[in-house]
Amino acid sequence: MNDKSRIILLVEDNDDDVLIFKRALAKTGIGNEFHRLKNGQEALDFFGKNVEPENLPVVCFLDWHLPMKSGLEVLQFLNSKNLQVTFPVIVLTNQQDLKAIKESYVLGAHSFLTKPLDVEQLSNLTVNSRLIARQEMPNGTFLLLNR
Repeated sequence: MNDKSRIILLVEDNDDDVLIFKRALAKTGIGNEFHRLKNGQEALDFFGKNVEPENLPVVCFLDWHLPMKSGLEVLQFLNSKNLQVTFPVIVLTNQQDLKAIKESYVLGAHSFLTKPLDVEQLSNLTVNSRLIARQEMPNGTFLLLNR
């Protein structure tokens, strides 16, 4: 199964942010099917059922502040199942929370974006999981690299 047949997953509770995301995604020209989950519990249920590589998303955009289960709890689950290495997880938040950024990277997130998203932010991300790599820099920041 190729990456074009895998979904782009957005875990986001805010309908306005979902609309902005869908508009930005449409403008990138990326043809993958889009799927939305509304809270952290739905994400845990989804990943609990879909552990085969062909059922996993090509990329997951994960809101940090979710109802029922937080983005942190979802990342912890993905990390416990070693799933975050099979597709990129991009953490979304409304603020530049350095603690959240560091926690998300420690748990295997590939990138961290501040909402609201725009086309340029999405276009700058490589959504093919084989092309994303993280490298920690000496100052503690992370750099996204194309492989």
